[in-house]
Parts: sequence; structure tokens; C-alpha cells
Amino acid sequence: MGSMPGVRLQDHHHLKYTVSLTRVGQQVYSTVFSWGSTATHASIKDALYSLPNYNSAKFRKDFNGAQREKINQGDPVATFDISLTYKLLQLLCGLKEAVDPAWVTPADTLEYFLHNIKSLRNEVAHDTLHLTAEEMLNKMEILKDLFIKTIRKAGEVFSVVPAKVDTLEKSITTQLDAIRDSPVPLSTVDEYNKEVLTSRKLRLIEEGGYELTQTYDNVCELSVAPWLVSGQRVNVEALFTPPTLRREQTQIRQRQLSLEESHVAFTDILRVTECDGTEPHVTLISALSGMGKSTLLKFLLNKVKTNGNTISNVDGFDLVLYLECRHSTFASVEDMAAFLLPRTAASFHSPEFQKTLFALDFLLVVDDVDELDQTSFSVFLDFIRKVSPASRFLATVSREKADALKQKVLSIHKNVLLLEIEGIPEDQIPVMLHQTLSCVSPSVRPGEGDINQLRDLIRSKRPFLQEHLKSPEILSLIALSWTLAQERINASVTVTEVVMLVEDLLIHKVVHKLMGSSGAGPCAQHAISSKLQTYLLALSGMALQSLVKGKYVLDAEDLEKLTEKCKSLELPENYMMSAFLNHSTDPDSGLCLTPRVVPFPRTLTLLYYAAWYAVQRLRVAPPSTRIRQFLKLQTPLPNESQMNNLRVMMKYLVGMLIVLAPKELHSRAREVVDLLKELGVKTTSQWLEYVEEAKEEQRLTQEIMKELGEEWEVEEYAISLTLANIIRHRKPKRLVLTTLHNPDNYCHLQEVLKSCANTETTLSLHLYQHFWSEKNDVSDRFLRTITSANPQYKLEHFAGRLTGPALLTLPSSLQRLALHITPSSLGSLNEVLPSLTSLQMLYLNFDVPTSTPPSSVPPLNLQGRPIVLSVDLWRITEDSVQWCSDIAGVLSKHYTRLVLRRSELNKDGCSKWVEGLRAGGVTVDAIVLGSTRVLTPQDREHIHNLTIEIGCKDLKVMKV
Repeated sequence: MGSMPGVRLQDHHHLKYTVSLTRVGQQVYSTVFSWGSTATHASIKDALYSLPNYNSAKFRKDFNGAQREKINQGDPVATFDISLTYKLLQLLCGLKEAVDPAWVTPADTLEYFLHNIKSLRNEVAHDTLHLTAEEMLNKMEILKDLFIKTIRKAGEVFSVVPAKVDTLEKSITTQLDAIRDSPVPLSTVDEYNKEVLTSRKLRLIEEGGYELTQTYDNVCELSVAPWLVSGQRVNVEALFTPPTLRREQTQIRQRQLSLEESHVAFTDILRVTECDGTEPHVTLISALSGMGKSTLLKFLLNKVKTNGNTISNVDGFDLVLYLECRHSTFASVEDMAAFLLPRTAASFHSPEFQKTLFALDFLLVVDDVDELDQTSFSVFLDFIRKVSPASRFLATVSREKADALKQKVLSIHKNVLLLEIEGIPEDQIPVMLHQTLSCVSPSVRPGEGDINQLRDLIRSKRPFLQEHLKSPEILSLIALSWTLAQERINASVTVTEVVMLVEDLLIHKVVHKLMGSSGAGPCAQHAISSKLQTYLLALSGMALQSLVKGKYVLDAEDLEKLTEKCKSLELPENYMMSAFLNHSTDPDSGLCLTPRVVPFPRTLTLLYYAAWYAVQRLRVAPPSTRIRQFLKLQTPLPNESQMNNLRVMMKYLVGMLIVLAPKELHSRAREVVDLLKELGVKTTSQWLEYVEEAKEEQRLTQEIMKELGEEWEVEEYAISLTLANIIRHRKPKRLVLTTLHNPDNYCHLQEVLKSCANTETTLSLHLYQHFWSEKNDVSDRFLRTITSANPQYKLEHFAGRLTGPALLTLPSSLQRLALHITPSSLGSLNEVLPSLTSLQMLYLNFDVPTSTPPSSVPPLNLQGRPIVLSVDLWRITEDSVQWCSDIAGVLSKHYTRLVLRRSELNKDGCSKWVEGLRAGGVTVDAIVLGSTRVLTPQDREHIHNLTIEIGCKDLKVMKV
């Protein structure tokens, strides 16, 4: 037998042995399975689920994603590979249980023979075994002997007719001899390479899966408030509350998505697509610091480990890998691949490991991807390019870096979906509070009264603190502080005061510990506190340096300085490190991430310490000392991520000054405002946040007012009593108020509206929950506040849900009107429309049941005016297509924009709807088709051609 170009003779010998083992060995396995399987079920899956106590969790544990897919599809056993068939032999053929020693104990048993074949199969997953001709012949004789012994023993165990056993024995002998004596065609080489890769994939899935299980055990544990409760660690399941996830704001605005359409269920995080149905290669999850990005990933990994069915589509991956980026670096794709599974990679040759990994369909869960250095991030992008098409990436990123990072991934032609964490939903806050308190004090079970009392406390806080209370981090701090210092937390009204309280509690704990360990009495407390303040000043100075440099860890040089400081102060350095940082010399604590650097417990800690350092220095510095001298800001200014953190640090600085040194804040008000401008504070809502944190300190408020201009746009929790107070002293020419949630959540909204009474202010009020989704509440009371105060009130834009009588009170100044409206209110709308002489746009979220006869719907009384008309219709099905076309035809004969939201229409349904519009004489400039069904590019092209006939110049199709 001659050798083929590029393939050595020794490779041919090993190739023949491999093909003999895999091809003929599988025939032996599948035949033995057919003899031994006693199940009469319609499918392998049904047979498995008929086993005692067998369920989906065991199915996931027993079989990997590719194996489950084969079983679910009902593929014949003859097409299964040896590894899958071996598992089925153990489960469905009445043999000994898989954990029984009989499978691995040398003996004349069927179990041991079957295990031997599986073991030989595993060998070919390792590096190629180059064989001489003599070695090949010996191995194939051993193989033939093993196959024949297995067949004969199976015939004996399963009482098979001897003639069947003899026939199979002759067939196997003939096949093995033919492989041994044949030349090696290219097709066999391909089969060999495929088999070797398949075996390596199975080995990598098995060994990597075991390594990942151990990784998950560490990753899925959380420290419960490490500031206050040292050493308390629990599984993420005990603390996790699913946050509200939404699509990115750009998508929401461009596609005018409703709240329902913009929100994404946590369990669908791997199933959600772009609005046009495009499957993402990379899903980015962005959020502000403390909103629970990392915790969300940990919970997902925990579910993969315990019950993958909870998360849609996670079952389809061969492996779910994890990468924490804050302390990770790699110089090449090979390095990164090995970094993900170090122990498994070590058992492979590097090129083979990378090739095998990239042949798998895996999910890589990446925490803090924006923390990779430039070299490592370039490697990460190269890694994305090389993986299998079905592999996916789920990565967290800070809010300020999300857009830039998304563009970098798009630049390598990979689809990206960006989601944002809003925070803990309002109705889930009691659940989270209960979980937090229960974890801190397992012996104490907080009652409903305790939770309600704590929730009322939270609701009583200033609006900007309420905004932060969507953050699990701040919620946890308040809950814990409430259990330890209830009176002080009751009096804390700003974010800074809450964090100051937590820090004071920590310091009290540390002082108590140091006094106890030294045997000192109460008289030594002052001395210990003084030493501790000196230590914290050194630590805080390092925090400020780290912030300015854009790093969030203390490096070896910093640690050495802190250690020396502890020695000079006679403080126990190990305890001080563990008390204030994520560091411990105890390897069992799980807190020491790397010996080279030590991270701050969280970004909030770093920013707080940096602000505290600046405040302490300002209190003793000459008046001529500038704040930016401490920050050491150079031009050009830091990147957007650092500037965002510096802005947050400045908020803590302002909050501390008003508590610790109010005169200092008063004298430096202009300096603070100028620095905030440099750091990118621009919007009215941003400026109001600093007014709130300073408790409306007069001088700072005056300086900020100079920056606001004449047109104010205020969103969400910036709609506060502070805003109402400011408006009473200074009236803006134009004020835009926007709420995304229940208006009653903004307890000072009415105060703000009243403060605009009898002024020249032009007002816009957007109550988007009322406009999009509210079914019971109406916006009448807010409109009444506006119109009763001043009948000539300049209301320019309005979005909400009004009753018929309230519609009649709309002022003539309206230019844009967005209404959630039902057919019963159309009469009132038509009555008031002629008086709205300034109206330029009318946007109707038409809430109409399919039981409504089209003939009962009155047409809009637009009288031929050039008004931009946009109408949304909801949840149209195949059965209501014609009805929907008729409703649209009755309401108006021309639309600037017509939208179907969350319909269930396929290509035929959409086509029928467009045909119905054409038959009714309706023309539309732009159409948005939102469907829960998948529409192919060909479907979209067909629908697009139909819409041209009704004047449509812009068709968008969304899968929502």
C-alpha cells in the first residue's frame, strides 16, 4: 500500500485501526442494543422517561446538547456514535447500573466488554498514535477478538438465536479484514479525520464539562454585603431577583416600541432577536454600576448547572464557558482558549485543543468585557471570528462603554444585540428585601410587616435616591443598615448619606474587632479609631489615584504601601485587607482572586473612598487649593467611562460636603459646577441630581441654574420636589416632563405641574405607561391640574390616556397629541379636534376589541387638514385580518404611519391585510409590521411589493 501525498504510512495504519474501531464498533454496539432493549416505546426519549424517577434534569445530566438533539429528533440508534450508544446500553438494556464496578472490573462480563470498546474509542480522541504495520495488525486482532467476545456474550445474556450471532460474527470479521487489506482512499481519510475530531469533541465536552462544573461552584457564590457581614457567602439563587431587561433606547426610539415590546424576559435572554428577526452572535447586557450585571450572569450559570430548561435555548450548546475579564489578560487566541479551560487544555496539544473547541457550538458568558486591555480585547474579537457559526457570546458591559463596544463587534461583521438592565421591578422589591434580610440573619425570618415598613421607608426617600433603589446594591445596603441602625437610616435622605452610614457601621465593626483582639478597654477606642482614620486616608488616596488612572484594583506597589502603613500603625494587615477590600490570605475564603492585584469590593466602594479622600483634604487645605488638583486631571480629559465614574464620585463629594463641611461646599459652588461641566454634565436631569445630593444648598443651586438654559427636559425621578421648588423661583420657557412608568410613582409630579401655573412656560407632558399599556388608570387628573390652573396654559405636547370628558378640555395650543384611546372615546376626540388649531401630529394607540363592528367606529374628524396621523393596532391574528383592514379603512383613508404591534401574521396574513387596505382605498406613507412569526427575506420582499401599491415608501418588519 503506497502512501498518499501529505499522509505518512504510519498515519494510514492508525487510520485503518480508527475506522475499524469506530465504524465496526458502532455496528457491534447498535446490534447489542437492539438485542438487549426491552422497551416497547415509540422513541428512545419515551423509553428513557419511562425509567423510575427519570426527568428532564437527569436527561440533561446524562446527555450533552448534540446527543439530546439526536434523541429528540428520533434518529435511529444505528446512526448514533459509540459514546451515545454506550450510555443507552447502560440505561435501557437491563444491564447493571452505570455506577456498578462491573463495568470497569476485568471479568468475563458483557458490561466489561462494552466498557473496553468505549475505552479504546476514547483513545483516538488523544494525539494521533502513529502505528507500524505490525502494531496495526496486532491491534486489529485484539479488536476483532474483543468484538467477537462481546457479540457472543451479548447473545448469551439476551438469549439471541445462535444463527444471528454467527452471522454478525462473520460480517464483522469480513469487514475488519477488508479494512486491513484495502488501500486508503481519500473518502476514508476524510472519515478518519471526522471520527478523530468527533471523538475529541466528545472528550472535550466530557472533560471540559466536569471542569466547568467546578468553576460554577465558585462563581455562583456571592458575598452577602461584604462591607458588613464578613465571610457570609450564599449561592446566587438565594439572593437573585430577576431585573427588568429592555432593548437599547436607540431601538426603542427609532422603532417607537411600546413598553411591552421593549422589555425582554430574563428567561428569553438567549432567544431574543433583533427587531427584524436577526439572530445575534453577541448579546451585550449594559447597566450602571451596582445594577446586578454580574449577578445576572452568575444566576444563569447556576441554572445551567442545576436546571438548564429554565433559560430558553441554553440546552442547544455543547458547553457553557465563563470568562471574568477584570483580571484576565491573553496575548493570542491560543492563550484565550486555554484560559477558558486550563485543566482540560493541558491534556490536549494546543493546536488540537483550539481546533476542537472551535468545532463545538458553545456559549461564552463574559463578565465585564469592557475591562479587557487593548491587546486582550483584540484577541477577543479574533476569537469571535473563529468560532463555529452556532456559538454565541453573552457579555456584560458598563452603560457608558456599551455603544462603542457594540460598534467594534459590528466592525468584524458579527450581529450584536444590546440589552439594558433597568433594575429591580417595583413589585419585586419586597421579594429582594426579604431574601437579603434572610441571608444575613438566617435565624431571623422577617415578617410582612417588617418588609412593608422597610418598603415605606424606601418610598419616603428623595426621588433621586428612589431612582438608585432600582439598584440591588443600594437596596441591599439600605436593608442591612435598617437592621443595624434603624434611626440613622430613617434620617438618611441622599445616596451619599446611605453609603456614609454603611461605612460608619463597617468602621464600628472593625474598631470593635481590633479592641477585642488587643484586649484593650473602652478607653483605647479613640486611639484605635485615630489609627483607623489614618489607614483609611491612605487607602482612599490610592482609590482616587486608581480612579484617575482608570483602574479598579490596587497593584503590588499599592499593597506594599498599605502593608507598611499597617505595620507603622500596629494594625493587623491581613485583617485590614479583608475588612475593606476583596482580599484574604485564607485560600478557603474564595475572595483572593489573584496574588498580583486586589480589587475593591465594588466600583461604588472605589468612588466613595475617592470622594472621601478629596473631602478630607479639602477640609484642611487652603482656600486656594482646587479640587482638580487632587484629581490630577490632564488634557485631554479621560475617556467616557472614567468621566462617568468621576461624575459619580463628584456626586458623593457634594453629598459629603453638605454633611461634613457645608461652608466648604458653599464657597466652592462655582468650582464644583465648572468641574462638572468639564466632566460632561449637560442635561437638566443630570444637573438636578447634584442639587438633590446637596439638599438644595442655595449657592450651588444658583450656580447650577446658570447652566440650565431656557429649555428643560426632565425625565423620570428628576421630576421631584426639588424641581418644583426651583421652578417657583425661576420659570423655564419650555419644560418637557417624561415618565416611563406609573405616574403615581413620581410623587411630586402634581407639585411640578402646579408650580408652572400662571406662568409663560410652554409645557410638554409624556405619560408613556398610560399611553402604551394602561388599561384602568387615566391621565385626567394631570390634565385637570394643568387646565384648571390656567385655561390658556401653553400645553404643547401630551401623551397619555384620557376619558371622553377630559378630551374636551384639551387646550388649543396642542401641537402633538398621543392618545391611548378606545372606540367609545372617538366621539369626544372628533368633537375637540376642530378646536385644536395648532395640531400638527396625532398618534393613536387604538385599543379596539375584535368584537367591535367596523361600522360602529366613526371616522376621524380631520377635515382634510395636513396632520401627521399615526395609528397602532394590536395583536391581529389570521382570523381578524379582514376586520383589521376594515377598521383602518373606516378610521381614515390616509395614514402617515400605520403599525401592527405583536400580530401573529405570517406572509399570507400580512399579504391579506395589505390587500384589504388596498381594496378599502387606504393609502399609507409608512408601515411597520410587528409579528411574532418569522418572516423570511423573500416574504418581506413579497409584502414590500404589495405595499408599494398603497403608496408605502417605507416598510419595516419587526419580530417582537
